[in-house]
Amino acid sequence: PQKLGLSKLHFAGMGPRMMKGLAEDNNVASVHELLTLAQQMGVKLWPCQMTMDLMGIGRDDMIEDLPDPVGAGSAISLMKDASISLFI
Repeated sequence: PQKLGLSKLHFAGMGPRMMKGLAEDNNVASVHELLTLAQQMGVKLWPCQMTMDLMGIGRDDMIEDLPDPVGAGSAISLMKDASISLFI
């Protein structure tokens, strides 16, 4: 997961470099660090199957201990009783 690119839409290499530079300049933790912290805090994460398909992301590219990917309808059903929900 740490070697996974920003996405397949990397704008000829410019997008990832720009994002990495911005993150480093502003002392932002890596995506992997933020996701691990969120899991440790009890945040429930469900991967989006359509996004994974569109961006060419496989299960092997994901962080550990995630449930099976879900579609939008399933995600909405899973989030209906949550106090905070983000659909990104």
